[in-house]
Amino acid sequence: MSAGVYAIRAPSGNLYVGSSIRMRARWMDHRRELRRGVHRNARLQAAFNKYGVALQFNVLMLCDSAQDVLICEQAAIDHIKPAYNILPTAGSSKGVVVSSVTRAKLSAIHKGRKRPPRSPEHCAAISAAKLGVATGPRSKQAKMNMSTAAKERWHRYREARSEQ
Repeated sequence: MSAGVYAIRAPSGNLYVGSSIRMRARWMDHRRELRRGVHRNARLQAAFNKYGVALQFNVLMLCDSAQDVLICEQAAIDHIKPAYNILPTAGSSKGVVVSSVTRAKLSAIHKGRKRPPRSPEHCAAISAAKLGVATGPRSKQAKMNMSTAAKERWHRYREARSEQ
């Protein structure tokens, strides 16, 4: 799949409308967050908790370019008026200014929360997993090798898809 607008439909008929330049990956993100119970859309999470895997992913429209995606999503939101969408406008909620009351509530929730201490075995496992992992800037040759490997994976993927 490519760029476009999608809907997640519950058996009740209620919808969530979204858009992505990588719809398949976005659907997998939604499913993973819903299964883990950590989806940031409380309405959609409640629907998943009620209906489970009965939620359906439907492509509403494909877009020619990534720039058109938000325009198409907004048109779909205006036309359908989906029940599970929290924001009435398409796009990211990043940068939304929250009130001082909301900030105080969030602060109170997070005060005093600490991670549980890690056991020495856990620390040793993390350390062992990171041995030999390069950190810092990569050389031009390393970047070219990664680019070549990515292109080869892409070609193998396209060949496998064309054979189906």
